[in-house]
Amino acid sequence: MLQLATIFLMLWATPGKAQTALTAAIQGTVRDAGGGAMVGAAVELLQDGTAVSKQTTDSSGGFRFVRIAPGGGYALKVSAEGMQSWTRAGIEALSGDSASFAIVLEVGQRSETVEVAAQSPIIALESTELATSVVRKALDQLPTNGRVATRFALLDARVRNSNALSGDGSNQYRLAINANTFRDSQHRLDGNTNYDTMFNNIPLQRVPLVAVQEFRVLTNQFSAEHGSTSAGLTITTTKTGSEEFRGEGFFLGRPSGIQARPPLANLRIPNQLLQAGGAVGGPVVGGKTYFFTGYERTAQDRGSFISSGERGFYLGEYRDQLAVAKLDHRWSDTHWLSVRVNGHRDRNTNANDRVGGLLQPRISA
Repeated sequence: MLQLATIFLMLWATPGKAQTALTAAIQGTVRDAGGGAMVGAAVELLQDGTAVSKQTTDSSGGFRFVRIAPGGGYALKVSAEGMQSWTRAGIEALSGDSASFAIVLEVGQRSETVEVAAQSPIIALESTELATSVVRKALDQLPTNGRVATRFALLDARVRNSNALSGDGSNQYRLAINANTFRDSQHRLDGNTNYDTMFNNIPLQRVPLVAVQEFRVLTNQFSAEHGSTSAGLTITTTKTGSEEFRGEGFFLGRPSGIQARPPLANLRIPNQLLQAGGAVGGPVVGGKTYFFTGYERTAQDRGSFISSGERGFYLGEYRDQLAVAKLDHRWSDTHWLSVRVNGHRDRNTNANDRVGGLLQPRISA
């Protein structure tokens, strides 16, 4: 199967809303030790040491950075004349959420820095939705079989894997949310619809796991912008390049010889798996335009034990390739343009091990 997709996405500001399903927000209040509002305090938002936006607090001591790209590495710096400066690093911005901070400045000239090694889950005070978010750090550290982003939805107790009767090899992508059928579950990719409106079988487009910045599953009480289902949905957000050039690569090799024999088998069955991939991103025009590319390839030769008739095995081949290229241009703090091109090509000659056990391959005369 070969699949190509191109998405053009334009975001713009609308009054009264801090974030969309694709973007995040960071807000808070700045007060002195006596509880008084600090008007005109300088607040700076940085990511990976680079300034993203600056503003001053309003008449109530409040500030709000809206429609920022989800991801980690954010930091807040707050300063005011005659007061100690305040810095907090290690902030994780989640899509669709608004992180809030109550900042208190002390009198003096000493500066204070708060480094956050592990962040507690953000409580969405402005929303009633029930959601589970898996950020990039967790995507890197948690084990996954097959490098499929939708498998992380199973971290939520309200989600289970729902297998169909077909042999299309897509069972691992089918999710039943809140005990509904998998056909009621819907999917979003970078804020856009990513499901077949007729059959709604599985996500239409896949992207390599190295390109996923954040994966979320919404199970209840989500806003009307996600309407069209009462079951639940997943939201996948892809990475955006940053001010620094960054890259990563990986390789996994699992040779056949270390595999145990299947039950009742009188011979070893080959099952070799090779996975490799990588990603790179960075600036095109500093402070304005960024690029990101990612690629993954999986090659598996999997034997399926045949227990009927003359015992043996049927060797199935699975080949899967995923690629994505993305370009982001920031027009202003609230306006930016994103262009993404992604491709998917795969081949599976024995999906779901349909040949095996009592089922033998067809023998041509």
